[in-house]
Amino acid sequence: MSRPTAGARSLPPVADIIAAPAPRPVPGRGEDARLFARRALDYGDANAAGLLQSGERYGALAERMAHPQASD
Repeated sequence: MSRPTAGARSLPPVADIIAAPAPRPVPGRGEDARLFARRALDYGDANAAGLLQSGERYGALAERMAHPQASD
């Protein structure tokens, strides 16, 4: 595999753009259903917030790639 030449544009690692998903909640033995439902809602909210941030980072990257002279 060849390395990019100096000054060539390269993309950042995917992990820098798209956040890892939040861990999926697992019901505990004897756990109150309302508490588990709350954790499940928090899980959904955390993943939605992560996707929103990923979209913003991707948009900023696309803008920098489209107009490289503006970011220098």
